Amino acid sequence: MNTNGTIYEFSQIVFFPLTSTLENKETGKRIKIPQNYSHFLLALIKRFPEVAEYDEIRSQVWVQYPEMSESLKHLIQETKRGFIQLLRNEGFPYRFIEVVPGKGYVIKTPVKLFDQPTQVECENNSLNVATESDMFERDNSTPAHVTYRSVVSLVYGLLFAVSYLIEIAYEFDRFKGNVVFVLLPLVILNSSAMYYALANSFGSSINVRNRSLWKGLVLLIGAAIFTAFSMLQILPWESITTAQFQTQPAFAAFLKSTLLYNLPTGIAGVFIPYYLYTTANVDLLKGVLPSLIGFFLVIFTYSLLTTFYLLDGLLPSRFHGLFVTLIFIRMGLYFGICGFSLIWIGLETNTKTGIFGGRFEIRPLLVFGVLAIAMTTYFTVIRNWNRVTLSKIEWSQLPNNNNELMINIYGENFDPESVCVRVTGLECPESAPCIVPNGALRKHSRIGNEALIDVPLTLPAGRFSIFVQNGNSPFSNGLTFEIPETD
Repeated sequence: MNTNGTIYEFSQIVFFPLTSTLENKETGKRIKIPQNYSHFLLALIKRFPEVAEYDEIRSQVWVQYPEMSESLKHLIQETKRGFIQLLRNEGFPYRFIEVVPGKGYVIKTPVKLFDQPTQVECENNSLNVATESDMFERDNSTPAHVTYRSVVSLVYGLLFAVSYLIEIAYEFDRFKGNVVFVLLPLVILNSSAMYYALANSFGSSINVRNRSLWKGLVLLIGAAIFTAFSMLQILPWESITTAQFQTQPAFAAFLKSTLLYNLPTGIAGVFIPYYLYTTANVDLLKGVLPSLIGFFLVIFTYSLLTTFYLLDGLLPSRFHGLFVTLIFIRMGLYFGICGFSLIWIGLETNTKTGIFGGRFEIRPLLVFGVLAIAMTTYFTVIRNWNRVTLSKIEWSQLPNNNNELMINIYGENFDPESVCVRVTGLECPESAPCIVPNGALRKHSRIGNEALIDVPLTLPAGRFSIFVQNGNSPFSNGLTFEIPETD
């Protein structure tokens, strides 16, 4: 890099090599460009008006490569394209570089140089363009950055809290006594870990930035592992959520949520993009963005399918509604935090397309976002379309000596082709409820859209809960009834 303070002017652009800064003479706007762009531009300027051949560019910009190769040539071409895209996004003139096929590049507009910049130019340069170290400090301490880090850190901590609530939801009355004492440490520990990792994801040198990256990763991974295994003392090694298939023990399910969902979401969706942005690695961020999008496409699709599979197989419970609500809250937090992170970083770059680098790369994210919303809405509507709502239960026939009885169930939206009745209570546990299948109802009962008349049951004396379901739609609300002792 030049060390004598020379300033170059071309195509209404003023170039300050010492600070890697460009100024648009028409608008007065100044921007700081990445070091590789600055070295590339200076290599072209030094060869003006002649062609800067690929090997000459290599010798000045990529000195670590001993000789020219096709892969390096491709890297030079990508650097040129990225530099032009940056100028276009920032509203700078960008048509001053001409491609010489098979050779390299040449600047096609006159280049002026000022060996000794005026005092005014020096003052403007020192006032308006900070050093690299200052840039990182300023960018990472603005109110916008502090607010962003606070919001995403809190949401990240809430992911762990919601994951815990999901595992105890089916027996919430059993665990509700210590919910607050568990939730607060979960949120505080993981929110603090994320906030500290984000706040320190910058540096004035490569070594400092590398250390901040590894410190952040170690902190996030360590906090997640500590959180997961601390639940050994709180969550039992038994299934709490009951379904038509074998569900995982509560601790194992929380461990999976923590290490396979929450942690990867925090690292790949929040920490890595923010680190690349604050360390001015926008080019690298553009390069890894398609992989991040692909990663979340796979995770979101998997989560959507497994979520509705789980909901279809759930067995009735007093806290069934709480469990379903928490499932959708967790899904919203998962993908809301990632979407918010990418959108915020895109806006902070102050360009039309931001980190996405062009409409082609942002299009898959937008299309998938619309499809994801449509799929979620569709499945939710379809599942609730046939949902039964119960209003009351009446006796049709009191129990006899054989505990045989009949009841009338009133409500809305009974489907004669698929409706069935589930009973929980004494001798009918939630894990294995007593069921009156659709065939028995059609044979012994009268089924209308708003009533099931003469539903046959054989139950002992005690308190029971009644749920009704159409096919694989969600269970209805539950109604309780008391069966008296027989004489």
